[in-house]
Formats: sequence, C-alpha cells, structure tokens
Amino acid sequence: MNLGRATKLLQFICYKISHIYVIKHHEGGFMATVFEYTSYKKFLKDLVANRGRGAIGEFSLACGCDRTYFSQVLGGKAQLTFDHALGLAEEININESEKNYFLMMVLRDRAGSPKAREILDKRMSKLEKDHLILSKQIKSKDSPAEASNKNKIHYYSSYLFSATHILASIEEYQTLAKIAARLRVDERTAKHFLDQLVEMGFVKKQGDRYLHAGGNLHISSDSPLNIVNHVNYRTKVVSKLTTIGVGEDVHYSSSFSISKKDWSKLRSQIMKFIEEHRATVHTSGSEEAYCMALDLFRLD
Repeated sequence: MNLGRATKLLQFICYKISHIYVIKHHEGGFMATVFEYTSYKKFLKDLVANRGRGAIGEFSLACGCDRTYFSQVLGGKAQLTFDHALGLAEEININESEKNYFLMMVLRDRAGSPKAREILDKRMSKLEKDHLILSKQIKSKDSPAEASNKNKIHYYSSYLFSATHILASIEEYQTLAKIAARLRVDERTAKHFLDQLVEMGFVKKQGDRYLHAGGNLHISSDSPLNIVNHVNYRTKVVSKLTTIGVGEDVHYSSSFSISKKDWSKLRSQIMKFIEEHRATVHTSGSEEAYCMALDLFRLD
C-alpha cells in the first residue's frame, strides 16, 4: 500500500473513531469535572467507569498501591493517602486547580475532627468558586457566545471547521476562493464549512467576505471533544507529511528512556512552553495560520 492510500485509510479510520467516540459520550453524558463532586471516591468510581477496562490497574499503579487496595478504596473500605492521591492526580491529567480540589477532597475525607473537615470544606468551596469565575472569563473572552453541545460536536467533527474559522481572521484569506485554495479543497466544500460556521455564529458574512466573529470556541480540559480534536489534527499531520512534505515546518519524533525525576522536569518545561506559546499567540497579529500538535507520553 502506498503512502497516499495509507493516509486516506488512516483519515477514514480516525473519522469513524471520532464520530463513534462523540456519539457515545453525547448519548451517555459527558464526564463531569472534579468540581461537581464532593466525594473523591464517587469521582474515582465515575472516572473508572468512563475510562473503561484497565483503569483500575493504571490508577493503582499511579497511586503506588496494589489493585486490591485501590478496589477497597472504591468500595468505601479504605482511604487514599495523600501520596496516593498526588500520584493519581498526575496520572489523570487534570489542571492545577482541579488537582488542588481533588487533594482537598481526599484530606477532607481523611480528617479526624469536624473542625478540620469544616476548614477543608471552605477551602474546597473557594476553589470551586474560583474555577467558575475563571471558566466564565475564558468563555467570555474566547467565544462570541456559549455554544450548544450540538454545535460543539459539529465543530469538532472535522479539522476543516477550526482551520476555516482561523483563516477567516486573516484579511488575506477572507474570501471563498482564497480559503478553498489555502485548504486545498473545492469551493463547494469550503462554502459548506463557511455556511455552517456562519450559522453557528463563529463567522460573519459581509458581502463576499467571511469574517471571524471574534474569539475561539472553548471546551473544558476533560471534554471528550478534546480527543476528537487531537485525532483530527494528528491525522492532518500525517496527511501533510505524506502528500506535501516537511518544507519549513517543524516535525520531531523521538522515543527515549529517562529518570522519573527528569520526566517530571521535562513535563514541566513543556507545560511552561505551552503557556508561553499561548501568550505569544494572544498578543500577536493575524497574518498567517499555523498549527501545533504536541505530545509527550509514556510508551506502553
């Protein structure tokens, strides 16, 4: 099988996986954020159910305890230690405020006195309020209006939605012909995506020009739509490598062994780079469109 056919097959498989994944979660309900829980055990039970087969083994390994003990925690017969909880918080990939809230839940459930539980309850409430305020600020800044789940699912069904959305923010590409040429699709296809974006409120049509409506769509870090978005753009990376080539783009892949201490250091360095990247993008002008897809993960 040649590279072109292999790429098309990969795109088809990822497309199917993306839609099955979204439909499954849309019908069954999205996994709630940690802030919607008052019991860390209930949160973990739902997380295990959401992750599916193998989750107990992965989580017990992250905690540094055996599967039996972790199952006892889920069953209410045992408690996680703070060290257990810290290791698990790193494994489930939650942000800093979510991690703090999760750890507070563990400490609250382990607390031996009503006074200690009261203090920790207040700290949890403060973290939850801070989270709600931040979420509202992000949504107000990044999105012209709160999108419905239906629109979010539609938007993330293809990378062409977000790619077209971004191009509409660049003056040079604000016509149907220019967007179609840039994305290497016919004008009929480009018009379909533009019309859908206009209907969703992400793009405005003025005469023959399509203008970015301001901001970007916001989804929470634990949304299954993030998985779909990752799949879409990594499929695009494969397609570009096999049909267009590297050119001035930057592509780097490496597998390596490293100490656990340096793994944490490397992860922190990358997280800091991502924050700096976001700050640069936020303050920069809109002259050209790029994509960055970055992965760092344990081989297994």
